[in-house]
Amino acid sequence: MARSLIVVTVSALIVLLVLGGVGAGLSMARQQTRVESTVVGRLQPAQGTKHSVAGQILSATENRLLLRDVRQHLWAVQILPSTSIRRHGKPVSRSALLVGERVVVIGSPSAGGAIAARLISIVAI
Repeated sequence: MARSLIVVTVSALIVLLVLGGVGAGLSMARQQTRVESTVVGRLQPAQGTKHSVAGQILSATENRLLLRDVRQHLWAVQILPSTSIRRHGKPVSRSALLVGERVVVIGSPSAGGAIAARLISIVAI
């Protein structure tokens, strides 16, 4: 049931990105748990209850991503051992998460202010 919901949500985001442009697809992410940069190199804690974001990878480590959406907001994403990472619907390793790649992330707000990712889908735009 939860996996079906994830697949439907990712599919809907991708359709919005393709049909309505990046701006329309990201409008779903507008009110999400966001980390905005107010001082160079410093991030404020995320606030909100939304659970997804789409953006470009600015930095990637073994367990964390920093994304920038089209509105130039910065988002921290926590990669968990259970996080599913996919490209074109097929599983890929964490090493596929490269700086510059565009991704859609679905998860939940974590205590540290990041989105704890359940699914990261690498998308071509």
